Order: sequence, then C-alpha cells, then structure tokens
Amino acid sequence: MSVAFTNAQLFFGGYELASQFNQVALEFSAESLDETAFGADTRKMRGGLKVARMTGAGFFKAGVGEVDQVFYDSHALADTVILLFPEAIAEGATSTGSGYMMKANLLRYETGGTVGDILPFTISAEGRGAGL
Repeated sequence: MSVAFTNAQLFFGGYELASQFNQVALEFSAESLDETAFGADTRKMRGGLKVARMTGAGFFKAGVGEVDQVFYDSHALADTVILLFPEAIAEGATSTGSGYMMKANLLRYETGGTVGDILPFTISAEGRGAGL
C-alpha cells in the first residue's frame, strides 16, 4: 500500500511541529563490515551497527513551542524523542497506521534564505541506539 505524503504528523520532544515542515525523511541503515578470510576469491560482508537518521525542512517560526525555540533548546541534547506518522492521527482513533520513533540527538539546525522569501530551515537528527 502506498501513502500520499500530505498529512504527516511529526512530534519532536513532545511538540507537534508538522504544520511547520514541508519535507521529512527517515533513513535506516547498517554498517557493512568485511569478514573476508584468507583463501576467499570474493568479499564476504556482514551487517554491523545500525544507524537511524531523520532529516527535514520547512518554514521558520519563532515563539514558545515553535520550531526555532524547540530546535534551539534541543540542540545536542541526548534522547530527544522523535515520532513520525506518515498518515494523520485522528483524535480518538484506536489505530494510527504505521509510525516511527527514535531517541535522537539534533545534530544540525540551519536557517537562511533570500530577501522576499519565507525563511526556510533544515534539520538533521541521528538516533541514539536502543529504541530505533
């Protein structure tokens, strides 16, 4: 089943910030470790440590509970909880469809734009281990 990505829900450290985002991506990967031994004529690879990353972009908004204050206060803090639901969460619903959660460090928060444009932002967060 494919999902039209039009009404995602994003919670960052307990704040609902989806209305300020227009892009979000999750990346789950694992290191590729070489376990090739003597006598082998082909590399043998084994999955290593897992990594989870979340990136996003949207439009700057200042104030209590808005992206600027939330990201500034969360920068480099350990174990900020990020929740992402590709489909909207209906109040009172017993099912939210699929969703993703990770405890993360906000590694990068960046703003900047051109005169006359809405001020954009980008963020990057990386998972902190258990709970990916």
